[in-house]
Amino acid sequence: GIDIDLTFSVEGEVVEPTTVTALYTGATTNMAASPANNASLINLDPVLFNVLSVKGGASNEVGLNTAGQIRLYANRTTGVGNTLSIAIAEGYTITSITFTYGASSNSPTATLTLGTDTFSLLAAELTNTTTTYDTLNITSFSLFNTQLGGTSNSQIYILSIAITYIAN
Repeated sequence: GIDIDLTFSVEGEVVEPTTVTALYTGATTNMAASPANNASLINLDPVLFNVLSVKGGASNEVGLNTAGQIRLYANRTTGVGNTLSIAIAEGYTITSITFTYGASSNSPTATLTLGTDTFSLLAAELTNTTTTYDTLNITSFSLFNTQLGGTSNSQIYILSIAITYIAN
């Protein structure tokens, strides 16, 4: 018998990154509860992205406001507020994320999870600021409102999330 190797490789192949932006432009409403995919509500392709709202102990699911805000609500009694979770389909990798936050209220805190790495964020990092995380190699990320204490529940106002990804 003759063995023939039918594997091919392309040296130096360049995979072009694509950037999409999650944002909200509709009337005030709330996301549907997990496991519903809310991708189309925030301008993402629901075939490529799975966007989940986890209510936690907050009064509502992740909010969508006519002012263009994706709102993560808190439960200051338990510290278990909303979580917004975004995952990309199999065969793709997220390489960069840029969060743009608005005038979030009542000194929010959050846990940002990028793949398996977690970061604690304070009010200054969640209010009227833009933060980019690059050189990533992840397939999902989430932001969890963790405010505990205070006199009023905080809200994290996300104005947009730019997501850069590549095909594997």
